Amino acid sequence: QSYTLACSFKLSPALKYSKRLEWRPSLQKQVLITGYLEHLLTTRLSNHLKVITPKDPNQRGCQLSLVFNCDLNAVHQRIQSRGIICDVRNPNVMRIAPAPLYVSYTDVLQFVDILEEALQICK
Repeated sequence: QSYTLACSFKLSPALKYSKRLEWRPSLQKQVLITGYLEHLLTTRLSNHLKVITPKDPNQRGCQLSLVFNCDLNAVHQRIQSRGIICDVRNPNVMRIAPAPLYVSYTDVLQFVDILEEALQICK
C-alpha cells in the first residue's frame, strides 16, 4: 500500500477539483491535520527529531520541517521502501506536508507509525 503523505507532490489531482471546491473547509483541515501531525511527532518521536517549522499555523501552511539526530538517509530509505514520499535536505532535514485535499488523518497516523519503526535504527 502506498501512502500519499508527501512533501513534494503533484498538484494536478488537487487542481482538478479546485474550481468546484470552496477553500474555507480545506484551509480549516490544513490547520487541523498539520497540527495533528505536529502533535504526534512531538509526543511520540521527540527523542529522535525536532520540528523546526513555526508553531503558528499562519506562518507555516501545511509543511513541517523536521531535524533528525540520527542517520536521516537510512531513515529516509526505510520509509521510502514503505511507500512514503518526502523531501530530504541534507544533512538532516526532512520536509513533510499532509496536503489537506487528499491526505486523511489515518494517513498521518500511519506515516508516524512507519517513521517510528524506521527510527528504530537510531537506538
